[in-house]
Amino acid sequence: MASSQLQTDRYTDAIMTLERLRSLHVENRSTLELLARAYIKTGRYVEAQAAMEKLEATAGEEAASPLKAALLAARGDWAAAEELLRKQYAANPDDLATIHLLAQSLTAQKQPDNAAHFSQGMHRPPP
Repeated sequence: MASSQLQTDRYTDAIMTLERLRSLHVENRSTLELLARAYIKTGRYVEAQAAMEKLEATAGEEAASPLKAALLAARGDWAAAEELLRKQYAANPDDLATIHLLAQSLTAQKQPDNAAHFSQGMHRPPP
């Protein structure tokens, strides 16, 4: 239910659903991840940070890394987001969400040529 609420931009409904689920299943990885994403989408960055840290504590750094990058980007810390996203891209160059956010971060940093390489998904730009 919460996934469909997020997909239809019903973030407030999703947050309410996920917070209820979290009260029942405190350390559920999917619930924490979806909740952090919903918080990010609604600008509730402190809550997103807390959910992401809980996810990292229960599921590890690799599970939390995409959320860290999304949170950094949402806060406008594009350079830090880019650093994390480049690591994610190196580990999984076919992840479209990573490629998209990396292209956004490069565009925000006025690097349109590098962004174009990523958004086209054709090859990696030079380091």
